[in-house]
Formats: sequence, structure tokens, C-alpha cells
Amino acid sequence: MFINAPKVDSFASEASENKSIRFAYIGRVGVEKGLETIGEAIQNSPHEVVVAGEVTDHERESLSASYPGLRFVGVVKTSEFLPKVRNVIVPSKWREPFGRVVVEAGLAGARVVISDQPGLKEAARSIGLNASVFPAGDAPRLRAIMDEIADQPAQALHFTSIESEQQPSLLDAVDYLLNDRDSSASIDR
Repeated sequence: MFINAPKVDSFASEASENKSIRFAYIGRVGVEKGLETIGEAIQNSPHEVVVAGEVTDHERESLSASYPGLRFVGVVKTSEFLPKVRNVIVPSKWREPFGRVVVEAGLAGARVVISDQPGLKEAARSIGLNASVFPAGDAPRLRAIMDEIADQPAQALHFTSIESEQQPSLLDAVDYLLNDRDSSASIDR
């Protein structure tokens, strides 16, 4: 059970060809969130990234001046915004406790591109989403992923992967601790 988990029925998945926003970032703006990595990735590229979330005037002006490919739309209702988005980028530089946006985007039918932070990977795995992963802060790798997926046909966008890892997850470890241990073991008092 996840506290503050998104409601599955609040996201209407629609075919990718009906989604008008190619790339989006959803969430709070802050250095630890990695928005600058997106900005660097789209420098001198045809890509635009729509940024949805709370941002101060100073942050918006500074980021817009440095990265003209970022388009700020402010706070949005996620359940109305996500069905319009083909690809959601979650570039966090810090260890997210749980990537709620990853789950919401996957449930809405968006492809998810995430940094390699554990909480994000766990969120993707929690719904069976095989996200595209890049090293946190690695703008050239993010750019390569964006270039590769930007014009893929709709049927190739959902639940596909450019990279995958076969590392045990936190959920696997918990499952092992709770279920897979020798049930005949006892604790001596």
C-alpha cells in the first residue's frame, strides 16, 4: 500500500497519436529535481519541454533565459494534463522516496524517461512500467533518448525500453524478507 497513491481511475489513457505534448516535466522546480538537465539536453535541438508545476517568477525567468526550449504552463490538474502528454521526463538528481509522477504518467499512457535514482525505478516497477533510464545529471544521454523516442510511432511508445537493468529492487528485497526466508527458522529467547 502506498500512502497518497494516485487513483488509477483518475487517468484516462488514450492513444499516443492523440497526445499533443511531446515532452513534459511535471512537478516542483528545484536544483535537486534536475530541470537543468532537461534544459541542457534540449539546447540546440528541436525539442520543447512543457514544464507543469509551481515555479516562482524568478525561477521561470532565469530558466527561460538559459533554456529557451522550456515552456512553463504553471500549476495544472494532473488528471487533465497527463492524457495530452506522450513522454514524461523525471530527471531527479536526488534519491526520491517514491516517484508519484512516474506512476501517474504510466497510468495515463505516457512513456516515462527517468534518471537512475532508486525511488523512481521502484515507482516504475510498482506498476510494471519499463521506463527509459539515464544517469542522473547526464544531459547528453537524456538528449540521445529524447532524439530516439521523439518520432517513434505510437504503438512503440508505451511500455518499451531503451535500457533495462536486472538489479534486485527494494520491493524484491522486502518480498524476500517477508516471504522467501526459511519459515522453519525460529528466534531463541
